[in-house]
Amino acid sequence: MKRTTKNPSRRLQVEQQLAEQLARLVIPALAGDLPLISITRVELAPDLKSGVVWATAAEAVSQHEVVNRLTSQLPRYRAVLRPLLSLRYFPNLTVRYDEGQAESIRIESILDQS
Repeated sequence: MKRTTKNPSRRLQVEQQLAEQLARLVIPALAGDLPLISITRVELAPDLKSGVVWATAAEAVSQHEVVNRLTSQLPRYRAVLRPLLSLRYFPNLTVRYDEGQAESIRIESILDQS
């Protein structure tokens, strides 16, 4: 029998903790190499064993580059985050570029120019 999270608030709490902790790790680690990268959200599966980290960059930078850089750092982040979260299994995370967030930043910059 598969074990799933029956309490959605637990999943939301873990998602929020992961997003906050990843943001603290990502900003200093990649500060010199890439423009500011933001972790916009983390979405976990109901069983908390897998999830997606959504990220975006504040300036024009290749989506592929952002995803590759964060993906290459995931094992290090996992080692740091594992003791901070009270989880039986640490989720297997993948990184995706959050185009919606990037689009809203682009629209805001156009509006600021007007």
